Amino acid sequence: SVSPEDVETALGFEIGGVGPFPVNDNVKVILDEGLMKLGRVFCGSGKNTITVEMNVYDLIKVTGAEVGAISKITPCNCTISEQF
Repeated sequence: SVSPEDVETALGFEIGGVGPFPVNDNVKVILDEGLMKLGRVFCGSGKNTITVEMNVYDLIKVTGAEVGAISKITPCNCTISEQF
């Protein structure tokens, strides 16, 4: 776990606005493969009041991200209305 102050110092991003855009050469961006089927994604911009919407393939290109299986999907036996 990293403190909010350490995040802001290391990355220059405000808490609540941390985005996938690397600001240092030693920062690696890894995106879950599940994003690929979404088409468009929303992510932090560095400011906690601004969100970026973009095509997931553009996000990969801009950030140099690697894509891999990093999330654990748990099946849901409920209807869509029950999820929200």
